[in-house]
Amino acid sequence: MGEEDREALILLAYLFMQHGRPDKAVILLLALDEAFPRDRYVPRLLAHCLLHQKKPQEALPFAEKLLVLPDLSEEEQRLAALLHAETLWQIGQREPEAQSRWRGVLEQSLETYLRLTEARKTAG
Repeated sequence: MGEEDREALILLAYLFMQHGRPDKAVILLLALDEAFPRDRYVPRLLAHCLLHQKKPQEALPFAEKLLVLPDLSEEEQRLAALLHAETLWQIGQREPEAQSRWRGVLEQSLETYLRLTEARKTAG
């Protein structure tokens, strides 16, 4: 399976999600996760689809996979942490790991906001 096939299947999975068929989207995304095990985008979509279906236990391995992928950008790390926190929250793990994860996401968001605010002041 090549890159064009990957992109076409991701688009099809997105369309399934938009038209109320997350079950079909999950099937496509599971196949993509098998074909592209180092992909950063597919596990995120897969976890999102499963959470949308209220299946957080099934989403957890994909949310956790995102946390250990190498070379994630700062934004990707933040998204992975947010998705993991949401997954833990839906599972019902509100103590202490989920709270810690949420706190980390909020702290990162605040740091980014402050950095951008300072950059705007300096530039303007």
